[in-house]
Amino acid sequence: MFSILIFAARVQRLFVGLRQWGLLKFIRGRDILGSFSIWHWMIVCIWLFVLVFPMWRIATKAGFSGAWSLLMLVPLVNVVMMWVFAFAKWPVQKSDQ
Repeated sequence: MFSILIFAARVQRLFVGLRQWGLLKFIRGRDILGSFSIWHWMIVCIWLFVLVFPMWRIATKAGFSGAWSLLMLVPLVNVVMMWVFAFAKWPVQKSDQ
């Protein structure tokens, strides 16, 4: 998900650079970058929910604080945290033994 956001940010920077050089100004009388619409923000909110909510549930079932799932929003840290959750001793397992 974050690789898509990083790609989108790079494309946006490309458009900004093209506009600064005067190569790209308007399409159909509107600024190409404009502002993000409400649909963009709705998709972002839904995607954040899809990403954070399951990790919150997994972390609480494992005995960790659900707030750890917020690290899923940080690029590269999210991959590291999945590995940590996969191989760390879970507090729930420690209490069972």
